[in-house]
Amino acid sequence: MRSLNILVIMLVVCACTPIDVDLAQKCVDRFHSMYEKKEYAEIYAETSSVLKIEATEEQFVSVLTEAENKYLGVFKKSTLKSKKIILFI
Repeated sequence: MRSLNILVIMLVVCACTPIDVDLAQKCVDRFHSMYEKKEYAEIYAETSSVLKIEATEEQFVSVLTEAENKYLGVFKKSTLKSKKIILFI
């Protein structure tokens, strides 16, 4: 259950930020590259302080390892489906 909470926090933190589409695409590409190489500790190092409050590096690496092995599998490709800009007041 803790693993799921960490994953949800990661997604919420990413979803609550105004988006520069070009920068976002570069970050997604970088994430996929690191994910393919299993550089989970490096991914953690680049995450926000909010995530680091909720999970240690060891927990984060464990979650990504388990997620890849059980749910996600090997990265194949990604396609940008929409370019919606989210603004928060």
